[in-house]
Amino acid sequence: MPDAPTARRRRRAALAAVLALAVGPVLAGCADLRAELDDEAAANRPGGADAAGERRAVAGPVRPPVTAPPAAPEEPAAPPPEEPPAAPATANPDDPAAPPCAGEDLAVRVAGFDVALGSRYLLLEATNSGAAPCAVQGRPDLAFRRASGTRTPNVTFEARAPEPARVVVTPGTRVRAELRWLGMSTSLDPDVTVLVTVRAVPGAAAVDLPLDEVALGDGTTLDWVDVLDGAEVHVGPWVPDVEGWA
Repeated sequence: MPDAPTARRRRRAALAAVLALAVGPVLAGCADLRAELDDEAAANRPGGADAAGERRAVAGPVRPPVTAPPAAPEEPAAPPPEEPPAAPATANPDDPAAPPCAGEDLAVRVAGFDVALGSRYLLLEATNSGAAPCAVQGRPDLAFRRASGTRTPNVTFEARAPEPARVVVTPGTRVRAELRWLGMSTSLDPDVTVLVTVRAVPGAAAVDLPLDEVALGDGTTLDWVDVLDGAEVHVGPWVPDVEGWA
């Protein structure tokens, strides 16, 4: 019967053999992965494919990959319930799926000017220049700039009826918003407004609209309006385009 030291040496040798078997495949796998990455990197360099082949020749034949036995066939999964087909998109003005218009969807301009019974009217127009319907609901944000290059001061903006309703703007169609203010004396304040800044919808970039680019029906341009220091401007909501404005 072996003595105690001999038995302990035999147990240690057996344990070392087991650990070698367990750790060996993991380290070999890491080495194989590093070799693959090295070969890929070498193949991407000039003459790399030859260098990669030389390394494989020195390292000896590549061992075939170990494949796992085929898994037992699984029970086929039940097919998912069929969903009804999506309805085709339409240009219905009441389309509830139309998203809110973004600034880049709308091309804004000053479309007209009129005078009646001491009031002034300026018409803003926003055309859907995109490829899909979108919706607006609200009033444009405004600012004015004077001939001196400064912002027109002390202008107050009042909501004009009706209350904003949701309007779907299909590609190529437009909505309009009307501004109204009482005429003011340019003899008392000759620093007239020559530019309107418009933000058509929340989050949109502000657009500067020079009034000298607004054509009137008689072949002239608008050039300026008498929105002066202390003006009160009533701002209507975006509404569908209607006849009656040039």
